[in-house]
Amino acid sequence: MKTESAPAQEKNTTTAAAKSETTARKKLEQEHTATTSGSTNTSDVAGFGQLSILSVPSNAKIVIDGQEKSTNGYWYGGTPQTIKSIPAGNHIVKLVKPGYVDSSNAVYIPPGRNRVVDVTLTAK
Repeated sequence: MKTESAPAQEKNTTTAAAKSETTARKKLEQEHTATTSGSTNTSDVAGFGQLSILSVPSNAKIVIDGQEKSTNGYWYGGTPQTIKSIPAGNHIVKLVKPGYVDSSNAVYIPPGRNRVVDVTLTAK
């Protein structure tokens, strides 16, 4: 008699990854709701806002305006991610993940507010 334990294990891994992405999305949505409802999650410095970046699949490298780190030296890292203090205005947000087509999006960050970028990457 054959047993098929490998597919079940793969299914459990896939389910765990999907659950992790769902949890991350809910957290970012809560942050977005808080910042758009007048909470102080956003930087209090005039001329700055927040940027929440999500992707499917997760762990895509974040590049903003051609840079992998902010002007103060902090690495943006991978998705999902919320950048708490980013200059208001227009930015180019690029997501890079091996095996997927890079995604670039023009994004406007309003002062004192949160902007959410949610991208589904396409496999090569």
